[in-house]
Amino acid sequence: MVTEDARVAWVNFQAKEWKGTAVFAGAAIEALLLWALKERAASESDREELEKLDLTKFIDRARASGLLKDRTASQLQQAKNARNLIHPGRVARDGMACDRGGALAALSGLDWVAVDLSVNVGT
Repeated sequence: MVTEDARVAWVNFQAKEWKGTAVFAGAAIEALLLWALKERAASESDREELEKLDLTKFIDRARASGLLKDRTASQLQQAKNARNLIHPGRVARDGMACDRGGALAALSGLDWVAVDLSVNVGT
């Protein structure tokens, strides 16, 4: 699933589909963080509790547990903000839209998560 979401994010980016890029990169980020946090969970009930969290909580927990660097956690906030621009109400309120920069923020966040987790999972 993660690999497919990441692939589709890049396909969307190449097609200049900024919303699709942000959504699929965000989905891959969430899946990676959920997996990594489950790897560190102490019990089955802790693992089940993780499935109820949103991206903000995943970022906070992964940072607090040392899975993510500060720069990655910061970039993931930007990715989350870009992904939230798919909501028409948010776009109307903020006067912003998901654009190339937001799509790049999401892809950058995905890349940095992969790097951090490749070093920190299992340590």
